[in-house]
Amino acid sequence: MPRNIIYPVAILAILGPGGAHGDMRCIKLNAATVCTASTDCYNTSDCRVTCAGVAVDLAGRCSSDSGTENISIADNISLGAGTEQNYCWCAMLRPATSKWVMRYQYHDTAGCIKNCARGGRNGVIFDNVMDTDFRATMYSNLME
Repeated sequence: MPRNIIYPVAILAILGPGGAHGDMRCIKLNAATVCTASTDCYNTSDCRVTCAGVAVDLAGRCSSDSGTENISIADNISLGAGTEQNYCWCAMLRPATSKWVMRYQYHDTAGCIKNCARGGRNGVIFDNVMDTDFRATMYSNLME
């Protein structure tokens, strides 16, 4: 039994405090974490914000898949032409990957495409009940 404990400790000692992948930095992301953004992320599909000094990349995609705003989650969403794509789904891409969270339903596809990434950005930079729900849903559904 003691032999099983020695091997992991020896591996950690060889890798050192940075591990095999270099330096790591942890940031606390929860419903109370409010980030900042230097752009408004209008008419784009991806957006970068800063949380506790760390860049966080978000994606906003329009889908025909419906859901409850700020609460519904999905591993995958339908993307494609042929149907109304007016449901905005957002996910965190970096430093971790989250599941998709349904953010808003827009009146039409064009409105969704122009505003979806901005909606995700607003969800992490503003501090109100709706945005807190969005953050709580996104941060509690990180992929492994």
